[in-house]
Amino acid sequence: MRALGYYLLLFFFITPFITTQHRYLYTINAHNFSSKGEGTKDKLQGKPPYRIKTVIIDPGHGGFDPGTHGVFTLEKDLVLSVGKKLRDLLTEKYPQIKVIMTRDKDIFIPLYQRAKIANDANADLFISIHANFMPKSSITQGTETYVMGLHTAEYNLDVAKRENAAILLEENYKNNYDYDPNSPEGHILFSMYQNAYLDQSIQFGQFVENQYASHANRKSRGVKQAGFVVLKATSMPSVLLEIGFLSNREEENYLKTDNGKQKIAESIFNGFTEYKKKIEQLPETVAEVTNKPTSNPKEPVYQFWIQIAASPNPISKTDSLWKNSPFSIEQLKENGLYKYRTFTFSQIKEVLKARDKMFAAGFKDAFIIVDKNGERISLHQAKKELGIP
Repeated sequence: MRALGYYLLLFFFITPFITTQHRYLYTINAHNFSSKGEGTKDKLQGKPPYRIKTVIIDPGHGGFDPGTHGVFTLEKDLVLSVGKKLRDLLTEKYPQIKVIMTRDKDIFIPLYQRAKIANDANADLFISIHANFMPKSSITQGTETYVMGLHTAEYNLDVAKRENAAILLEENYKNNYDYDPNSPEGHILFSMYQNAYLDQSIQFGQFVENQYASHANRKSRGVKQAGFVVLKATSMPSVLLEIGFLSNREEENYLKTDNGKQKIAESIFNGFTEYKKKIEQLPETVAEVTNKPTSNPKEPVYQFWIQIAASPNPISKTDSLWKNSPFSIEQLKENGLYKYRTFTFSQIKEVLKARDKMFAAGFKDAFIIVDKNGERISLHQAKKELGIP
């Protein structure tokens, strides 16, 4: 939870004061956002050929700021390790992309300096990595991704306040921030700033959350909005990734292993690969870390969703129907019905695994929707075309 405030503070420095239109439901409806949202700069307005050139990886906390902690694990050490693994994956698979870490050792970097690193590099994407903590609860688990925006729940605000409080560890912080982390009014005003790159941030975040669930087998708690200074100050798409709860002993035990850290890093990398393909409007040319064959650019493009409900009237977000869903759910209106489905999957094996998870969670009527090059086809046909028995 501490990371949320941290992210709010960083957002304050990296995002200009531009308001963009957005919508969200339950978590965030990333599927309905375009890859080039209003209010973005020229580099995201379709001036061909746009290519992602620079990515910032920001391992949270560091030095005399340990972040949160579990029984055996300090947040600052965990996220630094994951950040380095992500850096190695990106530099190996995308040698043409410049990857910059705000810190690559155990040192304290003020939030405004982290944002300055990203802005000075004219970065295309800012990824801040954190670990979560739930006071008085040892059972809460899962991943969360935050983008800059309004505090839509008291929990989001609490996380933001904890993370933004990192500025109190900085010398002369009053000279660097027009913001008081001890002031409730300050957080309310701060949460009103909107990220000019909100569409892209949400889209990237949802790709990563889907990968946490399908590749790392983690519980995804979805994409959420809150006011992080570290995100507000960056002039690029920016996310804060909460990779798990150190207050949960089982989750801490997973995250402290090398395999757990590697799976988390691979999930972020796979999400980046999907985001890069979408934002650059390119065919998939780099395989995800799943040993799947690289797609042929001439092959058709398939998209998959899992629908769990349909109703003539909207279903309340407090309805018990959503309680056990292992994935974020979006609402859309089609043919006079409100339909509820997961966000997009790009691989048929991933969506088949996800459907099994939905069945296990009690959604016995869940079924897969398939889109091929913009047209609806049956799952049977898709499996036949893709060679799936």
